[in-house]
Amino acid sequence: TTLGPDDALRAMSPGPAGWGDPLDRAPDELQADLDFGAISPEAAAALYGAVLDAAGRIDAAATQSRRAGIREERRSWPVSRPATAGPNGEGLEHICPIGDQLEVINDQQRQAWTRCSCGTIMGPARDNWREYAGRNVADPKEIGPSVRCHETMEIRRYCCPGCGRLHAVDVCYRGAPDPHDIRLVL
Repeated sequence: TTLGPDDALRAMSPGPAGWGDPLDRAPDELQADLDFGAISPEAAAALYGAVLDAAGRIDAAATQSRRAGIREERRSWPVSRPATAGPNGEGLEHICPIGDQLEVINDQQRQAWTRCSCGTIMGPARDNWREYAGRNVADPKEIGPSVRCHETMEIRRYCCPGCGRLHAVDVCYRGAPDPHDIRLVL
């Protein structure tokens, strides 16, 4: 690109990806982020589900209630594949984590499953867990005020259909299959 003397170039470095569902951020830690200036009040409300009082402080009770409402709304997101009957809670063996709140477990017959930390079985571990998750295509503004997507791309969010915990946010080509980030050799 060639810039002339009257041209201006605006460059915005994206923030780093997060770890875990923003709704899991403890209100006192989120308040510290606000006090430090690491996030704006608008981001605290939009991304973290925070409710601020007139003084700009987090109202913990109202925030908890708002977050419960957001999780309830997420549980209504459609799934690509309905969950199959999985194992009950007995005799399950932890095999490995997938991120911070998903894991692969074995049942008593040594069949591998993907499970949320809330106990919801997402599906057989040989399958893509995202197909069993609630799925939502987000407006880029829901992700951040300066986020833009090319018309060929979309932002997909995936949550546990049982508890509404957000497990992944991916940028994908429209119409492309959901990313499959773990493939087990079974």
